[in-house]
Amino acid sequence: GEFESSMESTGGKRTRHPWNPEEDEQLKRLVKEWGPDWQKIAMHFEGRNRRQCRDRFRNFLDPNIELEPWTE
Repeated sequence: GEFESSMESTGGKRTRHPWNPEEDEQLKRLVKEWGPDWQKIAMHFEGRNRRQCRDRFRNFLDPNIELEPWTE
């Protein structure tokens, strides 16, 4: 019934669904437009919070990642 299907959709999958190429493109575009205003950016992504947007950008999309030497 309805109860089971709603339980299924909250089984942890919802919070960790992978980013798709469209989301990546939108994320890059928004960061370019607004800078790292993660609160504002997160409002454009259903089911994503500010931290997820920031982590996704920093870990996968940031164009500066490979240009900066590691200083640690």
